[in-house]
Amino acid sequence: SLDRIADFETGVDRINISALRQSAAGGFTLTADAGGFTMVSVDANGDGVEDFALRVDGAVNRGDFVF
Repeated sequence: SLDRIADFETGVDRINISALRQSAAGGFTLTADAGGFTMVSVDANGDGVEDFALRVDGAVNRGDFVF
């Protein structure tokens, strides 16, 4: 099942994904949804396959993450 963060406060809270050890070829995607949540997708090794995903209720930006 998809992980979900329901009480995130942008600019206050941080999401630490440093353990995923993204390679230089890896990617990180934030997709905002009109329903008021943001999908976070990580391709840690650059193979084009999502390695990790979560749903955050509300808005987040790149500065809310620890890589």
